[in-house]
Amino acid sequence: IQTRYPALPVFDYVLKGRLLDFYREEKADRQTLGYPPFELFTKVTLTGRKEKISALMADLNQALGDYRPITFPAFTQPKGKYRLHLLLKMPPWRWPDPKVLAVLRSLSPNFTTVVDPDTIL
Repeated sequence: IQTRYPALPVFDYVLKGRLLDFYREEKADRQTLGYPPFELFTKVTLTGRKEKISALMADLNQALGDYRPITFPAFTQPKGKYRLHLLLKMPPWRWPDPKVLAVLRSLSPNFTTVVDPDTIL
C-alpha cells in the first residue's frame, strides 16, 4: 500500500486486526461527511460544448437550488468536449423526492442521471 499518510489509523487497525474499530470510525466519518449510507447520491452528467452545457447545468442547478446541488467539472474530460456533473445528496428515506423526480424527468436525453452512482468523479 502506498500513501502519503502512513500515520493514518487505518494501518494500525489492519496491522493489529482491529477491523471493528475501523468499521466504527469509517461509519462515523461517513455520517459526519454526509456519505452513503447516510446520504443517497444522485449524479447528473452532461457532455458537450462548454458554453452550452455550462448554461444548461446552471439552469438545472437553479431548479434544484433548494437541495443544495454541487456542480463540478468531470475529473477526466473527453477529447474536444467538456463534461460537467451535478451532485445531489439527500437522506435515503427521502428518495424519490417528488420535486427532484419531476425536474430529472423533464431533462433532455442528453443528460445522464444515475441514482447511487459507483463513483462521483
